[in-house]
Amino acid sequence: MATINFSDVIYVTLMQRGNVLASVKLSGVTSATAVLKALLNVVSKGLGMVTLTVRNSTQGWTHRQALLLK
Repeated sequence: MATINFSDVIYVTLMQRGNVLASVKLSGVTSATAVLKALLNVVSKGLGMVTLTVRNSTQGWTHRQALLLK
Protein backbone atom coordinates (compact mmCIF):
# COMPACT_ATOMS: atom_id res chain seq x y z
CA MET A 1 0.00 0.00 0.00
CA ALA A 2 1.26 3.49 -0.78
CA THR A 3 1.89 6.15 1.83
CA ILE A 4 -0.97 7.79 3.68
CA ASN A 5 -0.64 11.40 4.80
CA PHE A 6 -2.53 12.97 7.70
CA SER A 7 -4.50 15.26 5.37
CA ASP A 8 -5.56 12.50 2.92
CA VAL A 9 -9.20 11.45 2.53
CA ILE A 10 -9.44 7.65 2.67
CA TYR A 11 -12.45 5.53 1.67
CA VAL A 12 -12.44 1.99 3.05
CA THR A 13 -14.86 -0.80 2.11
CA LEU A 14 -15.02 -4.27 3.62
CA MET A 15 -16.92 -6.89 1.61
CA GLN A 16 -17.76 -10.55 2.18
CA ARG A 17 -19.38 -12.72 -0.51
CA GLY A 18 -20.47 -9.63 -2.44
CA ASN A 19 -22.10 -7.97 0.58
CA VAL A 20 -20.77 -4.70 1.99
CA LEU A 21 -20.05 -5.19 5.70
CA ALA A 22 -18.71 -1.68 6.23
CA SER A 23 -17.96 1.45 4.26
CA VAL A 24 -16.07 4.25 6.00
CA LYS A 25 -14.64 7.65 5.05
CA LEU A 26 -11.53 8.50 7.07
CA SER A 27 -9.16 11.41 7.44
CA GLY A 28 -6.45 12.09 9.95
CA VAL A 29 -4.87 8.63 9.74
CA THR A 30 -1.27 8.03 8.74
CA SER A 31 -0.88 4.26 8.46
CA ALA A 32 -2.54 1.12 7.16
CA THR A 33 -2.75 -0.13 10.76
CA ALA A 34 -4.78 2.91 11.77
CA VAL A 35 -7.11 2.36 8.80
CA LEU A 36 -7.70 -1.27 9.82
CA LYS A 37 -8.30 -0.36 13.46
CA ALA A 38 -10.86 2.28 12.48
CA LEU A 39 -12.63 -0.17 10.19
CA LEU A 40 -12.69 -3.04 12.69
CA ASN A 41 -14.26 -0.74 15.30
CA VAL A 42 -17.24 -0.38 12.94
CA VAL A 43 -17.59 -4.05 11.94
CA SER A 44 -19.61 -6.22 14.29
CA LYS A 45 -19.56 -9.28 12.05
CA GLY A 46 -17.50 -10.54 9.18
CA LEU A 47 -15.39 -13.42 10.27
CA GLY A 48 -13.80 -15.39 7.46
CA MET A 49 -12.58 -14.31 4.06
CA VAL A 50 -13.24 -10.67 3.28
CA THR A 51 -12.08 -8.18 0.66
CA LEU A 52 -10.67 -4.88 1.87
CA THR A 53 -10.61 -1.95 -0.56
CA VAL A 54 -8.75 1.20 0.42
CA ARG A 55 -9.02 4.26 -1.86
CA ASN A 56 -6.99 7.39 -1.27
CA SER A 57 -8.93 10.06 -3.14
CA THR A 58 -6.32 12.71 -2.40
CA GLN A 59 -3.39 10.83 -3.95
CA GLY A 60 -5.45 8.89 -6.49
CA TRP A 61 -4.63 5.28 -5.67
CA THR A 62 -6.68 2.20 -4.76
CA HIS A 63 -5.53 -0.98 -3.01
CA ARG A 64 -7.57 -4.19 -2.81
CA GLN A 65 -6.59 -7.07 -0.53
CA ALA A 66 -8.18 -10.38 0.47
CA LEU A 67 -7.98 -10.95 4.23
CA LEU A 68 -8.89 -13.72 6.63
CA LEU A 69 -10.46 -12.26 9.80
CA LYS A 70 -10.59 -14.46 12.89
